[in-house]
Amino acid sequence: MDFTDFLTKFFGLFVGKSFRGGDYLAYLKRPTRSGDEASIVDTAIIGPLLGLLGFEPAERVYNLQHQNGRPDFAPTNSLYGTCFVVEDKSTSLDLNFDLNDPESHLSQMAGYVRFAAASLGWLTNGRQLTVWSFENPNNPTCIIDLDIAATIQDWHSHTPPALSPSIEKALHDLFDLCHKESFSDPQRLERELGKDLEEWQWGALPLGTGEGYETVLVKELHSLVMELQRDARRILDHHLTRAAEYLDRVYRLADDVPEPATQKLKELRNKVLSILINSCQVIWGLEDADIEAIETILVRLEQDVNAFFSSKEVLAAILDVINAARKRKYSNRPKAAQPMSDLDDVPPCARLCKTIARKHLIGTNGRQPYIMSIRLIETSSMITIFGPRP
Repeated sequence: MDFTDFLTKFFGLFVGKSFRGGDYLAYLKRPTRSGDEASIVDTAIIGPLLGLLGFEPAERVYNLQHQNGRPDFAPTNSLYGTCFVVEDKSTSLDLNFDLNDPESHLSQMAGYVRFAAASLGWLTNGRQLTVWSFENPNNPTCIIDLDIAATIQDWHSHTPPALSPSIEKALHDLFDLCHKESFSDPQRLERELGKDLEEWQWGALPLGTGEGYETVLVKELHSLVMELQRDARRILDHHLTRAAEYLDRVYRLADDVPEPATQKLKELRNKVLSILINSCQVIWGLEDADIEAIETILVRLEQDVNAFFSSKEVLAAILDVINAARKRKYSNRPKAAQPMSDLDDVPPCARLCKTIARKHLIGTNGRQPYIMSIRLIETSSMITIFGPRP
């Protein structure tokens, strides 16, 4: 989604009947709106807005528990971790930004941001959407302050719909800073990893040496271990999903062939045997045991990918059986009993045998190293999650 698409869908959030049977602006005119934090702000505004920014429902992390409470949302990126935290309030409340007041809404969000190890936080009451930078946790900066109702009115006051420059910039900043993909941007990661020591110390937890700090340390270390385990679980699930998808393909002759390789190879094998029985058995003197021997070669090829190293080796094994039968049949006619070097006298049979060997050896054997790597990754991930405890 680009910014133009984002704008269109952003304003689409506030129309329709998502706000207790009416649109957003009509809802704000109601005289009583208390108790709507979860039903309106969480569900009708912020949750869908996070979706527009690329976060799937499972990535929005609703009510993430911390020792000092839980923010409403803590959107995550598998590479970045917690991208930012979101604290919602009822539309009936005015936001309190007094950081000197430990009970203020901003102080509450600042605690969530610190313990989530994030640098951005959203604070909103569904009417005013503010985004704060906590690069310096002791002096957070409001980088976006959006009056949602005024923004909607500004959008609809132009024909065609448009925005005044200041409002458009605020929404563009919101999109650029908080879109999920922006947290995987190499330049952003490099910039944040390259913080100087002072900035890192600003974000450090105030452990100290006084009473109760040991408990804080233990809880934070436990939280870190749990996050590492969840991360390992996510990596493992990702690789297991890829392995399952690949194993579904590995037993097919090609990715675009729906039926399993065994079924297709069996069909080709039966065609080879049919040609040998109907067209060649009498001419070459093939007995039932010879037909069974050729079938055994083809079955062995299907069941053991290491049984033959090339299609030539498969054809040579089949020719050995045929030439032995011809030698028996024409024992008194040495010229007619001369061994055949290929199956070109019976083109359909030759093509089918080559097809079976080529498809099996290339289609299956070529995939084995990948499967082994998946299994090695799976094993190492399992050790990461379930390894021995100290």
